[in-house]
Amino acid sequence: MNNWKIQQTIDLTHQMKDDIRAYALSWTGDRQAHTWEVTVLEGGQPGNIAGATVGGYFLRKDGETVFATGSVSGNVASLTLPAEVYAVEGTVSAILRLTLTTMAVTVAAASLIIGQNVTGAVVDPGDVIPNLDDLVTLAEEVYVAIDATDTAAAMATAAAQNADAATAATQAATEATEAATEAAEQATADADAAAARAHAAADNVSLQQWQVTLLASKWSSNRQTVSVPSLLANSTVWPSYEPTAPANREAYQTYGIYAVEQHNGQLIFACAAVPTVDIVANVAYGYRAPITATGPVATLHDVPANAEVSVTARLVAGQAGTGDPSPSNV
Repeated sequence: MNNWKIQQTIDLTHQMKDDIRAYALSWTGDRQAHTWEVTVLEGGQPGNIAGATVGGYFLRKDGETVFATGSVSGNVASLTLPAEVYAVEGTVSAILRLTLTTMAVTVAAASLIIGQNVTGAVVDPGDVIPNLDDLVTLAEEVYVAIDATDTAAAMATAAAQNADAATAATQAATEATEAATEAAEQATADADAAAARAHAAADNVSLQQWQVTLLASKWSSNRQTVSVPSLLANSTVWPSYEPTAPANREAYQTYGIYAVEQHNGQLIFACAAVPTVDIVANVAYGYRAPITATGPVATLHDVPANAEVSVTARLVAGQAGTGDPSPSNV
């Protein structure tokens, strides 16, 4: 498919117009998502830019400048934006410059707003879970640990039997054999206890879900706090626009909606650009609980006794932003 086109026409005999600002679906993680095309005129006629070198300079929010080269076709200079341009969230200021043997001329300027990638990754104190699949994988690892502890128990039992055989074979090694038997019995008990804890932890993996509606009338400084009485500060949270209507998903992506912070009873959302429409988001949360064991078993976080709850929350949002939040050429 084609990428986005940022198109400008400039006349070198007239004063340059205001720069173009692109708001359409620019997100961290994009690459070659926009082609910048500048048509050069001189007195209303096609300008002669044959042999010119096309260079683009993109100043990111982190203060780093990305350089990219383009090409000339007739009187049109163009270049495709590389992945480095989209690497940092925030406004990117750009210029397009034509260089000939005796001169270098800046012919166009533009701005891009790069939104935060909405993968649903939320940092839990001391841990990061990128998505729900990782939590499922974690549960599978717990069951693998259970198998490992069962194997350890069988090996410990075999060790005890070998110790008994050694006792019968030689009385001279009685003390050493008794010590080995004791160690084997303790290992068996530890393995059984570890298996029980692993089973309990696997049963305690829990996920909850609620739906929130972000109204287009209450945003404050591109952020909003919602009260969620049963949400805890150590919950792992996954906000998403799925499953919702296509128009809602497009609005969620266009305005760059994402969760940025959580506390006991509170969840804070942010946006790259202030929405002008109400937006629905589905939010899931869960817990993991640690296991203490003497053998090599998996670890989960504690699951509170009150985790089995369902929450319906309503987020409130503020003043609308600018630009074209609903491009139609994708």
